[in-house]
Amino acid sequence: MRTKPKKSRQQVVPDGRLRLALDEFLSRAARRSHPEGEWQEGLWRPSPQERQACCDAIRPSTANRQALESHCRSQAHVAALFGVDPVDLKTAIREERKEALRAPGDARPEQARVLNEEGNRVSLLLRELIVRRLRKAAGRATPAIERLRRIEAEEELTPALANAREAAEGLLEAIGVAELMEEALQRLNELVGSSKGKNSARPAASDRAERGDLIEEAAPRRFDKAAVRAA
Repeated sequence: MRTKPKKSRQQVVPDGRLRLALDEFLSRAARRSHPEGEWQEGLWRPSPQERQACCDAIRPSTANRQALESHCRSQAHVAALFGVDPVDLKTAIREERKEALRAPGDARPEQARVLNEEGNRVSLLLRELIVRRLRKAAGRATPAIERLRRIEAEEELTPALANAREAAEGLLEAIGVAELMEEALQRLNELVGSSKGKNSARPAASDRAERGDLIEEAAPRRFDKAAVRAA
């Protein structure tokens, strides 16, 4: 039985449509260009030219009004838009990012700028999620804390203390997660920044970032909720 030979990385050369797809994906990821579409009844919809078969599975809602707009920036959508193999596009994106890290000095300023913009955008999105979680936890803890401030010696303490402990556990858990993510982001920024003057370290840093090893390095410990209860 004959098997189809696997496509090697050397065979994936970003020229022609693949080159156009690569440039458009990087541009959309950096928010320098945007998918074609418009707002209809409070939801973003792609234009007929922008819409592809992959868009059919995406259902925007009032909770996620720009679901299709975000999807139209994805690798899968851009590959369909330009009629290229999604695997080829993914490989080209990975190689382009690695090349930007390897490039000495300003040899590849455009790629380095795109990589930096994408990193900043991802960092901002993560921090927004962290801040939202912290605010939510703090909002839940505030009533319990205020209750302790107003409690009188004649009152039964057990219910108030139980509520306060539960609220404190939630807040501490959110703080612990925020600390881990902040350390991970700082460590990632340090490694990317230090690689500017160390070409030999760039490929390794890029590979490890793709595998998620940097998160493990920056946050080797895990927030132990049980430890809070035992405290």
